[in-house]
Amino acid sequence: MVTKVNQSTSNTTQWLTAFLFCSGTQYTLSMWMAAPEGISNGWGGDTNGNTDVLCVPDCALFPFNTCDYKGNLLQILASGGPEGGLQGNGPWKRISLTFTPTNNCPAIMIGASASQTTATTPTGLRGTYNMYDALNLQETRMATGQCDSSNVCVPI
Repeated sequence: MVTKVNQSTSNTTQWLTAFLFCSGTQYTLSMWMAAPEGISNGWGGDTNGNTDVLCVPDCALFPFNTCDYKGNLLQILASGGPEGGLQGNGPWKRISLTFTPTNNCPAIMIGASASQTTATTPTGLRGTYNMYDALNLQETRMATGQCDSSNVCVPI
């Protein structure tokens, strides 16, 4: 089963859990991204929008109790960002990432990559805030499919 997820946001805590991602099967994740306007404490604003898709090998790892980058702990399945990056309070941009797990992944997480440019707050903290919307995750062989009224994606 492939499910489309709508109206979702993410910050430096990466997230997204789904069905079993099978080793050797190619998947495509398409979504829209935007960056909020920078706020007074420095979070948000312009960023390159670089994003990682990470394999969570065991659901017993949930919940993660920290907001630090997990790409050094989990396998990176795909990385990419919107062309030209994102401008704070600017337009939404589409991004599409294709990946093939080499091991079964009972869940995946998406979020800011280690190479994502970030804002520095007045107190010296570094971070960014991304918004993700209209996520569409499908086996690549179904990438031309459409999602029905129940948000189940089917081939056309």
